[in-house]
Amino acid sequence: MATLCWLSYVKSDTRVIVVKTRINPPNVTQYPDTIAQEVKKSFSTCWIIEPFTITEKTGNAKFLNTALLGLVSTCLDFSDEAWKRAIHKNVPDGTFEANMAAFAVGKTLMNGGV
Repeated sequence: MATLCWLSYVKSDTRVIVVKTRINPPNVTQYPDTIAQEVKKSFSTCWIIEPFTITEKTGNAKFLNTALLGLVSTCLDFSDEAWKRAIHKNVPDGTFEANMAAFAVGKTLMNGGV
């Protein structure tokens, strides 16, 4: 819902990622079902991400952010090796391979793969 509040502040050619997770603000009793559709109408490039689908692919919800980095990596001009080094440096010991698998899942999101 916060996404709708910011629509007027960005250009229509902005790339937008919407993760369909509901966090109800205080005192909100009814959450609109059309948020993703409203955002998609406003931007030429928009990915609507279902977090449960990513969790099914990665095996754990803890890897959602790394999967989203995979998606973002397709929009930025950094080498795969740079992403790999950054992930290796910043993830907990013993989770590097699982995080790289999640990163690969995220890269497939660019083409609607998940």
